Amino acid sequence: MKYQIRFTDGEFQGQVFPIGSDVLSLGRSHTNVVHLQSPDVSGRHVNLTLTNNGVMLENFSSRVTTVDGDPISLGDRVGLVAGQVIGLGSLVKFTLEALPDDTPSSPAAPTASDDSATFPPAPKVPMSAGDDSATVPPSPKADAKSDDDATVPPMQKSPVKTDDNATVPPTPPSKSAKKSKQPSKQEPEPPNSVPTPAPSPAAEADGNDDVSNETISMQTRMASAEELEYMKSSHEKKKMRKTGCVFLVLLSVIAIAAAVYFCFFYRQPEKVISWPRNEAGKELATSAQLDESCPYAKSLEIKYPDVEDASVKKENGKLTIISRLGKYQDVPLRLTMEYFQDRNSLTQNRETTLETWMASKTSGTENWNFDLIQPLAFYQNDHGIPFLCVPYSRTENNESYVGYAVQIRITDWVFILQKEIPTRDRWRAEWFIQGHSFLRFAEGLTSKHWEGTDTYQKGDLTGFIAESRALMRRHSTTVWQKAEYLIRSALCQAPQTPDGQKITADATELLKELRDAQIEYYNAQKIAYLLAKTKRNEKEQKKIIAELKAVFASEEDQRYHKIRQDKWD
Repeated sequence: MKYQIRFTDGEFQGQVFPIGSDVLSLGRSHTNVVHLQSPDVSGRHVNLTLTNNGVMLENFSSRVTTVDGDPISLGDRVGLVAGQVIGLGSLVKFTLEALPDDTPSSPAAPTASDDSATFPPAPKVPMSAGDDSATVPPSPKADAKSDDDATVPPMQKSPVKTDDNATVPPTPPSKSAKKSKQPSKQEPEPPNSVPTPAPSPAAEADGNDDVSNETISMQTRMASAEELEYMKSSHEKKKMRKTGCVFLVLLSVIAIAAAVYFCFFYRQPEKVISWPRNEAGKELATSAQLDESCPYAKSLEIKYPDVEDASVKKENGKLTIISRLGKYQDVPLRLTMEYFQDRNSLTQNRETTLETWMASKTSGTENWNFDLIQPLAFYQNDHGIPFLCVPYSRTENNESYVGYAVQIRITDWVFILQKEIPTRDRWRAEWFIQGHSFLRFAEGLTSKHWEGTDTYQKGDLTGFIAESRALMRRHSTTVWQKAEYLIRSALCQAPQTPDGQKITADATELLKELRDAQIEYYNAQKIAYLLAKTKRNEKEQKKIIAELKAVFASEEDQRYHKIRQDKWD
């Protein structure tokens, strides 16, 4: 079964949002899937989660939340059914709708492929008999006469035929040739064979004309098909041997060059980039401080690789560090910290401040491209120091860079750290610069850290301080959230009042007292949870988690996220 919500009242009236495998969050914060703007809706009001039994609603707001007109409390989890109407505040309402699942289409019937076709076999071509297999009948021979006076003119002799039917004219006899005597009887030639005449030694010595003709015939006859094929294959073999020798020589030269390169020059690149280290294995790291004009110069430092060619450049409101990463220090790294004081940030949420800085970069002469702002994260422990991060890419001097811009706000100061590498090294080092903060915080900064917010209460700031101090004296965890809300309201508006310094000092002292009490309570609950987990007391474990969710109900606290992600122990 699929589900969706349809807004019936409020700013999104008539619009539909599906509920998928991810959590559908609703509220005023920009991090929500459904970003509402009604004044009586909380930053994170409710979450809708699809389960095996339907849709589960989890309430994170202390403001008005109703299901079919019945109000629910902070931290309640309610199972919803289709048709129920949920109200957020006094203006926004939506209805849960159920949709039937899509029916899968039937697969198409398989068709016969061309590979299954049958072809008739190719007809066989009969081989023709070669000329060499032909039977040559023996030529008839005339009886020789023994008349010594008979003279045969040389030009009247019959021509001698070779095996390939080539006709060679006889050579005229020399003057010194003697008259031939009565020839000896020759044995009959075997049938079906081509005679191969061979001159006798006596005839060769006498210079017989017939023998000379037969020798010339043997020297000038045409080669048979078998001989041509043999000569062709012999030539091909010689050519292949020559080519193989050349190839082996080239291969040997390449192998020797590769061996020299890999043995003396090649360095295998790191698959996992690392922080540079010296020969003893110690990290090459040092820190750079901000300009003394910033009151937090000693509370916030930049840690960078202390390699040989690293450089640090300080300007008014800007610190630039150029260094290198990797075992072989072959990945360029640039760290740029921009910091400035902004009184408007005291009454703004952190997303608005970061978006204003991004707009100033894209409207300038540099070519900047920003991705979506990532969810809120924290540095340090306990309450944590919240920060926002946005990926970006830019071009400078025909060189492309990728990196991450991290924004931290402390009181009315804004710090934006840009950590970037060349795009060509993105596959090796992007995850490294994303996971490393390159920041060092002074001890105790977390307990005193605060920043501006757009959700604060207007009124008598001195009265806020007095009421917060009274709430803290009750030593009850149920009033901590209200006390922190009043303290931050006073801190955000104090710079605009004549006695702002005194109010800020008193509020900071109360905030530190509250943070210390939260740390003590959190650690005690962690010990109790681990003890119950050892005893396998699931009921006690659920009770402790429920109490922690009620106490740490602010998204500005790192423990809020750890408890709900079940990573707090």
